[in-house]
Amino acid sequence: MASVDFSSYLKFVCTTPRYQETLSRYTATDAIHLVLEAQTVVRNVDGEMRRRGDGEKEKPRQQVEQFPVIEGLLKYAANHVLLSGKPGSGKSTTLKRLLLEMAQVALSLPLLTDSAPLTPQPWGEPESQSSPWEGLESQSPPELGDLGGKNPEEPKIPVLVQLKSECRILEAICGEFRQGQLAVSIEEIDNWLVEGKLFLLLDGVNEIPSEELRRQLQQFREDNPHTPMIFTTRDLAVGGDLGIEKKLEMRPLTEPQMREYVGKYLPEYGEVLLGQLQDRLREVAETPLLLKMLCEVFDPQTKQIPNSKGELFRKFDSKYNQHKQNPPVSGDCRRFQSEMLQHLAFEMLRGDREKPTEAWLTVSRSKAEGILETWLSKRGVSDAATKGKEWLEDLLEHHLLQVAANPREIEFHHQLFQEYYAAEALLVMLEKHDLYLIDDEQWQHFFLNYLKWTEPIALMLGLLENEKQAVRVVKLALAVDLQLGARLAGEVKSEFQQQTVGLIESVKVPKRWKFWFFTHKRWVSIPEWLRVKLLERTKSDVAIPRLLQAFQDEDYYVRWSAAEALGKMGSPEAISGLLNVFQDEDENYYVRWGTAKALGNLGSPEVIPELLKVLQGEDSSLRWVIANALGNLGSPKAIPGLFNALQDEDSSVRCSAAEALGNLSSPKVIPRLLNALQDEDSNVRWSAVEALGKLGSPKAIPRLLNALQDEDSNVRWSAAEALGNLGSPKAIPRLLNALQDEDFDVRRSAVEALGKLGSPKAIPGLLNALQDEDFDVRRSAVEALGKLGSLKAMPGLLNALQDEDSNVRRSAARALGKLGSPKAIPGLLNALQDEDSSVLGSTAEALGKLGSPEAIPRLLNALQDEDSNVRWSVTKVLGKLGSPEAIPRLLNALQDEDSNVRWSAVEALGKLGSPKAIPGLLNALQDEDFDVRWSAAEALGQIKQDKAAHILPDLLALIPNKSGQDALEAISNIQQNCQFYNYEIFCKQLPPVVTPQLSVATVTYNIDGEIVQIIEENKGTIIGEQNLKAQ
Repeated sequence: MASVDFSSYLKFVCTTPRYQETLSRYTATDAIHLVLEAQTVVRNVDGEMRRRGDGEKEKPRQQVEQFPVIEGLLKYAANHVLLSGKPGSGKSTTLKRLLLEMAQVALSLPLLTDSAPLTPQPWGEPESQSSPWEGLESQSPPELGDLGGKNPEEPKIPVLVQLKSECRILEAICGEFRQGQLAVSIEEIDNWLVEGKLFLLLDGVNEIPSEELRRQLQQFREDNPHTPMIFTTRDLAVGGDLGIEKKLEMRPLTEPQMREYVGKYLPEYGEVLLGQLQDRLREVAETPLLLKMLCEVFDPQTKQIPNSKGELFRKFDSKYNQHKQNPPVSGDCRRFQSEMLQHLAFEMLRGDREKPTEAWLTVSRSKAEGILETWLSKRGVSDAATKGKEWLEDLLEHHLLQVAANPREIEFHHQLFQEYYAAEALLVMLEKHDLYLIDDEQWQHFFLNYLKWTEPIALMLGLLENEKQAVRVVKLALAVDLQLGARLAGEVKSEFQQQTVGLIESVKVPKRWKFWFFTHKRWVSIPEWLRVKLLERTKSDVAIPRLLQAFQDEDYYVRWSAAEALGKMGSPEAISGLLNVFQDEDENYYVRWGTAKALGNLGSPEVIPELLKVLQGEDSSLRWVIANALGNLGSPKAIPGLFNALQDEDSSVRCSAAEALGNLSSPKVIPRLLNALQDEDSNVRWSAVEALGKLGSPKAIPRLLNALQDEDSNVRWSAAEALGNLGSPKAIPRLLNALQDEDFDVRRSAVEALGKLGSPKAIPGLLNALQDEDFDVRRSAVEALGKLGSLKAMPGLLNALQDEDSNVRRSAARALGKLGSPKAIPGLLNALQDEDSSVLGSTAEALGKLGSPEAIPRLLNALQDEDSNVRWSVTKVLGKLGSPEAIPRLLNALQDEDSNVRWSAVEALGKLGSPKAIPGLLNALQDEDFDVRWSAAEALGQIKQDKAAHILPDLLALIPNKSGQDALEAISNIQQNCQFYNYEIFCKQLPPVVTPQLSVATVTYNIDGEIVQIIEENKGTIIGEQNLKAQ
């Protein structure tokens, strides 16, 4: 990049405390290393299982990939990837680490892992020599050499953008460069994107402050398909997926990881703390940030940890103050600081009165000063304006506030802290008012109904000491939304949960459902599958006995749902119940499979002995599933049992054991897997090769190269595939030789491996492979050339559009679409005349990727093609092209006789996001095909902002019938999109007694009394007095 000097910006990235301090604040110590992992997101097996009949034994079609999170992100970034995870799971920290590593590479400086060791700083005092890789990654930083621009020797320039800013994306990118003293224009940024110079890290899709900015970001992503981009989001449903196909999710910390971390952080008290990690706090400890906080608040004298997430934050807040050792602050700031943080967090969450669903995650300094000034004035503090400015500065310097990406704005260190302080403010209001927050309708309308208040309310319930109030809040929540109420029922103090969870048992049919039940002469009770789902939402041990009872239900879907629910609870009672069901040979296959998966997901070492016992049983299919479950547990304790399973008499068990060992990521398993390459069964050797490819150890390369000479062609092609996955250039010569193998599958696999390795050295060999006698080899060569992305391949690919085999022509069209060059458009337009329907479909997809508007008329005509495969492909492309003129034809396609066409049309309408599609999508929820219904549920959640909210009552009416599960999914998607739960409550006009707007309403505290008065300035109405009179 000789024309642009990025050095000042890159040095800024590598040295600014904005990234260094954040990385060290909660997670870094020199002795504690956690390898954060991610996995691919696939459609829930729920739908697969519901589609098939009771008793059918078929393995799930989609496999979940697991890998260290940075490895996974780099693997998929080129085509854009979305990473989701719980708050505190390490998403933002991962992006900052990747930013720093890439900046170091671009500057050609030594890797940061070579820095001096970091002295443990549990409270986040930054060290100048700290490494951003320490604390969470024990392995070497990922290889970044393949992230070059159009010149492979030039690394791409990383840019991290916080999406919670009000800036447009191009302006935000400019702002990042400007902070690094590199003044650039939007036009220059646009040019760099076209030239392939940038690598974008976009943090917080769920925090995008407006629908307009969200729409612009999606358009920006689609306009720059060849710029690597990594996005993060708190929840895949919140803010949508921006049309990103590849999704990863953060995996929770495993039991061994928690044990290792706690043992090193608290060597004398680790076992004491671990013994208390039960119920909900076990789930809390699965996220790195909260596990670190648990260790920091542990009191060696009392040997106790908090009982809830709310108590954890309260203790952390208190200890944070102690750690700061009374720093010098202005005046009475220390006396008011907790209340100021609570009030500021509360007002930021309330946000703008005209946009009640949106919260402020950042706020300008001047607005924050105004909030504090108004509050201090009402408290009777003199010179409130001056003190507001001074005390805000103190909070920024010494507490959990910080300067945001925009230096003119401030934010909390983490969104979780903002939600905690807002929870404390809610608790004060509730306790001071007793029953007056404010009345039931106002509670529901202004707080419970908005998704932005769900986390603060959940935290508040964990702190609330009044059982009557806790039960009241849960009852009100159940009336707003059953899933919300179930969630909150499990958030109250454990001693109250018997009563709150019991409320779910007594839930009757909402009024809006009763007509359906009356006309169908059914008992007025919610469906059993829904009750199980609600009990799962509580995540409470109180629900376990009821979930165990569900295993007696005659509906296998109810039993499967109960297994899934119990798999998310770590109590001994849940584990025992799952083991009992698992060992029932007469149970439905999917229920047993789901139970094994649940046991594996629990991540608890205590289940390993029981699973190992079953691994010695007579049922080989059971041994096969157990081996899979042991692999999911990720515990070294499973290794001996899996080693034994590698010797099992049943080859399918040996296969499963090899696959499981590959998931354990332990170097100890490599020698055994290498030995398994000598197994007499080719499937076992294949599994061993696959596992070695996953482990990614260079030690396996020599044996895999030898395996290219195996007598069994299946092993040879598997070895070629594994070598491609390992990514070693050493394999290129042998893979080029394998292009001459007598078996076409081996030649095909070698071609695919060369495509994965991405070396220009492979291009001549791949071009020669276009002449191979086997069409499958030619097809693979076309696909490999498409992956390499070299324009040198274009002439060969255009010629391949004339290949005698339709599969080759189809792949050539796809490869040309991947190359992204407009020069391919004329050839592709000609290919729309191909007589083969599959070629037409791929050509349509390629034109869609290239964004060719001239293709739309021809595509609309192709919707009448007699071949359903063509119609299916065309509907997909029309959704990607985003043309409104396609909507009427897509709505017609919802009546197509082929379910795949209807399904594709539904997905296309969802991408277009037009309210005009709502009636058709609502009808599609009752389609006879599961995929159509499921996609309709997702599509309804993609309709812009609250445009689909009005159909929430209609969706509720579908809960009792065959579309119930899909309707529930649609409800959740729409709620996340519009950011409220209940449409009727949202539309209700309440008297203006409580207004969620700072400029209109202020909160004042009567210091001498118990009443909090909420005063509306323009009316002068005192709500506390009104409610007292009403009583």
